[in-house]
Amino acid sequence: MEAINQVVSCKGVSTIFMTIIDYERNSRPVFLLMKKKDIHITPDTYDPAVCPVARTLGIIGGKWKPLILYLVSEGVNRFGKLSACLPGISKHMLTRQLRELEEDGILIRAVYPEVPPRVEYALTEKGRSLSAVTMAIMKWGQENL
Repeated sequence: MEAINQVVSCKGVSTIFMTIIDYERNSRPVFLLMKKKDIHITPDTYDPAVCPVARTLGIIGGKWKPLILYLVSEGVNRFGKLSACLPGISKHMLTRQLRELEEDGILIRAVYPEVPPRVEYALTEKGRSLSAVTMAIMKWGQENL
């Protein structure tokens, strides 16, 4: 196990993270918040690779992912229904977006042993925690567009 300290700046706030990497388990790095203090941000101190906003948008951003998350949260959980609700998305792109959300732990894919096979998508606990974000985007759109 290895610990690395990093100072990260995002939106004018500097945060010291301790990164713990467990090489025996081949786990992804774990970032632990250690301390916050205000500083001025400059282009050479900003690192989007560790900024929470940039990293979150890397997971749920884009043209289709927010819409997919909203639809799944509203009960549209089958591939065909999602495809019908998202005119303009190709089957290849929808498949790719669903797989990425599954890999990031936002969606879970359930395959039922039927003929023909039935596949349903659902939000994980991590995915459900994004509902407030999705609803805030919807509310902003209703009030400002």
